[in-house]
Amino acid sequence: ASEPADADKTATEEDLTESSDAFSGGTLPSVIAAPAVDAVDAQAVVDALDAESTLLTRRHDCPLAVALKHPPCNELFAKFLEKACSGENLRFYNEVLSLTCVEDFDLLKALARALKAKYVENGAAEQVNLSYTVQKTLLHAVDNGNMEELKKALLEAQ
Repeated sequence: ASEPADADKTATEEDLTESSDAFSGGTLPSVIAAPAVDAVDAQAVVDALDAESTLLTRRHDCPLAVALKHPPCNELFAKFLEKACSGENLRFYNEVLSLTCVEDFDLLKALARALKAKYVENGAAEQVNLSYTVQKTLLHAVDNGNMEELKKALLEAQ
């Protein structure tokens, strides 16, 4: 069990293990009852990240989750983005990229831009083990619409 003081900002090992087990099969439940959208608004994701400070393991009505109205990836991405942008280890990259449903370039583009905005503007690259070179590669892939390059950059960012 996590300490009460940490409960609002970090996941317990049990939570992380549960997440890993839940997503290892490659299928995700659609946990947010929101209509799907044609594209994910990267700015909405960035704004939501700025507005949210708590880990989204058990919350599905927060601004970030609502911004990612794209089942079945939304819960995983909400948790992943919150962890990544709060300086946690980027342990969800493999799970995110191994899911066959993550072939939506708009979703990956929103992820990349949100991460880039957080890391570059806040100078937090070292905190989250994401090098400046990887950031540049990631943004280059987004700007050129290259899905394979983007996936490679995300994998290298582990």
